[in-house]
Amino acid sequence: MRHFPKGSLTNVRLAVLVSSESIDLTPIFLKAGVESLIVYYGDFSIYDDMVDYALRLVFSYLAQGRNVESAVKSTVMLYYTQRLQDPLDSYYIPPIFNEGNSTLTLKP
Repeated sequence: MRHFPKGSLTNVRLAVLVSSESIDLTPIFLKAGVESLIVYYGDFSIYDDMVDYALRLVFSYLAQGRNVESAVKSTVMLYYTQRLQDPLDSYYIPPIFNEGNSTLTLKP
């Protein structure tokens, strides 16, 4: 909290937190003034590329003009509806959500 006092990040429109502790950090960034957050949390391996792929999808949707909430929901739904080749494989749903201004869009 000492590093990001209230209002210190008011010029940040969108931040992405990728950490097993992201849920705990979310309120700190919002109080510091970040307008919108994309949060990827939980235990995950950096070697399986799932984090990179999920975030690429989110930013692909954002680049198409979708808002933050729509980009995150579309990413999760793609995983939720995707059929895996091996029916014994478990479904993976990325632990990702958004906080703050969900209507934020990226403008060129």
